[in-house]
Amino acid sequence: MPQNAPRGDPLENYGRGNRAAPKSAHQPAPTQAPTTYLGMDPTRLTPSASGTGEGGNGDAASPKTLTAEEKNQCPYGDIRWPPANISISKPLHLLSDKDEEPIFYHLLHENNSPQVEFWKGPVKAQATAAYAEKGLALPISKEGKSRKEIKAAKERALEDEAPRAKREIEQARDTKMLKELSSGPRGTLWQLDEEHLHVWRCIEVVQKVHGAVSLSAEQREIFSMFGVGLKRIDGDMLMVSQKA
Repeated sequence: MPQNAPRGDPLENYGRGNRAAPKSAHQPAPTQAPTTYLGMDPTRLTPSASGTGEGGNGDAASPKTLTAEEKNQCPYGDIRWPPANISISKPLHLLSDKDEEPIFYHLLHENNSPQVEFWKGPVKAQATAAYAEKGLALPISKEGKSRKEIKAAKERALEDEAPRAKREIEQARDTKMLKELSSGPRGTLWQLDEEHLHVWRCIEVVQKVHGAVSLSAEQREIFSMFGVGLKRIDGDMLMVSQKA
């Protein structure tokens, strides 16, 4: 967390009554069936120095609804997450069309917030470290080699690592450690369990070698990091994929 973040859990108790709350006239239901994104302002959940929150309601938060302009900015009318290349520094959550709890996360994908690298760095480093700990990274000797030779050695190592990396991806999907959340015009959202973050590095390796990940004979996907999980999926990684 940033050093100037408010103490306590800004998401505590948020969203528990969201589904049952009546919709006001200016708050229409989202049109995207699988999921929709909602945002919240953590400062509204944090009491001020005087002990009261904004407007005297420190423990309440209102879901963010899309304006007509924001909806028009979402490609294909897919409003599962905010429009591309705007700055989102507040936590968001996905709501499934099934009766499930919201999935809270920090958005990484096409987010211009300066916080993105701060959120992305640790989880990406964990994925790389876990990949090495599992013996998936092949050692490369740099002694006495030129830059060109080292680069060629790295490329050969990736090619040798790719088959096992592909098997790790398939196994994670078969065991639901890599789980599909929703699919729409802007891509498919996936949840990767914290205990299997090495799979992200596996995906990177396979994509560097083959350009995309083959999930089946007919399905080839290009993956990107989408978000970092919060609350009940704290430590998990969210990903988005598009058809190759």
